[in-house]
Amino acid sequence: MDKEAFLHQLESTVTNNDKKAFIDMIFDLPVAGNNKQMIKSALINNATACSKLAEMGIDSKENLETAVRLYGDSRELFSKETSEGEQK
Repeated sequence: MDKEAFLHQLESTVTNNDKKAFIDMIFDLPVAGNNKQMIKSALINNATACSKLAEMGIDSKENLETAVRLYGDSRELFSKETSEGEQK
């Protein structure tokens, strides 16, 4: 898939709030393992930041919802990686 087609498909997954397709696209990027770990770490770090903001009373509902979504996304990445590792 060329760059433009990839970006269009990625934008479409975000616009349609299709988390599974988004995660599949990100997970299947042809990158080194360290980059995948960096993506998962970034998701968790952002989720933690959002939950801390919610605890401080800053846009509590929105930040808490974002934190839960990001934790869920990172969990899906971890579980997908684990299940693929077991299949190899």
